[in-house]
Amino acid sequence: MKSMHRILSFALASVMALSLTACKSQSDPGPAASSNKPGSSSSGAPVTPAQSVKIRFGHSGTEDHQYQVFASKFKEIVEAESEGRIAVEIFPNAVLGNDREMIEGMLMGQQEMFVGSSTTSWVPETAVTDMPFLYRDYDHAYRCYDGFLFDELGKRFEDNGMTLLGYVAIGWRNISNNVKPINSVDDLKGMKIRVPDMEVYSATFQAMGATTVTVSLNELYMALQQSVADGQDNPASTFWAQSFQEVQDYVTLTHHMLGTNFVLMNSDWLNSLSEEDQVLIKAAAKQAQDYQREYLSEVEGELVENIRQAGVQVNEPDDIDSFRQACADVPETLGTVPVEWIEQIRNM
Repeated sequence: MKSMHRILSFALASVMALSLTACKSQSDPGPAASSNKPGSSSSGAPVTPAQSVKIRFGHSGTEDHQYQVFASKFKEIVEAESEGRIAVEIFPNAVLGNDREMIEGMLMGQQEMFVGSSTTSWVPETAVTDMPFLYRDYDHAYRCYDGFLFDELGKRFEDNGMTLLGYVAIGWRNISNNVKPINSVDDLKGMKIRVPDMEVYSATFQAMGATTVTVSLNELYMALQQSVADGQDNPASTFWAQSFQEVQDYVTLTHHMLGTNFVLMNSDWLNSLSEEDQVLIKAAAKQAQDYQREYLSEVEGELVENIRQAGVQVNEPDDIDSFRQACADVPETLGTVPVEWIEQIRNM
């Protein structure tokens, strides 16, 4: 009886084995056909789907600042073009630190992208965009920025681990204060004027007879409120976005500099992306730059009127030539920008 059971069991096992072999031959065509299966490479290894990417983008302006205009448009374009695979997280209001701290943080990988100033500590030649009375108008400045300066400054940024993606022009800089209307350069003598952490600003205002006080943008409102400084210089867009009309009584439309800052990205991080993503990011920055420039041209006059309507006394100086003459030697004597660049700009 036991012998019969063993024979039946062996027969049943043989039938099951044959059935499994037949099923396998029908469902598994073997290695030659596996390359056609979704999710596999030609070698049979899984294909890794495109990874999601996050860009942490910091700046020191408020949500109404021209930095934010650029950043918001950049975010919109990148996320749309990548179908959401590349996310842009914007950190305004200097929440990641002041400009210098953000650049340092970007180089250490704490953020990927930055727009702002304080770049001369790494690339002294960036002072060229802030030289007093050097640019005749927006068109002249943009031809210089987008032409030879982009190439020259771009190489120097790359040498310092940063990729220059573009610029944010925030408008013509004007002088504000709480002391009196300024009509000639003599009115600035002895006045405490806040400047950003860049030598070109200190040199310019010292040449005009002012005493300079270095204060970061995110601390400037309080510095003016507490009379650490009597005045400051900024474009109308920044003046209004930072609510300086609440702590300043006079604005003089000197247009002594075109406020322009740099859009930068950590080079190592950018180069770690696919070529397609690098092209996408650079193209998005160019589109956002063009959008922001157009936006600025539309609102700058309105912002000056807003400042006036807020109760600030706005005037044009009676003797603008006195400012020009006082600053005439700053570009050459500062020594941070090649003299041939200055001449090329003047001749463009």
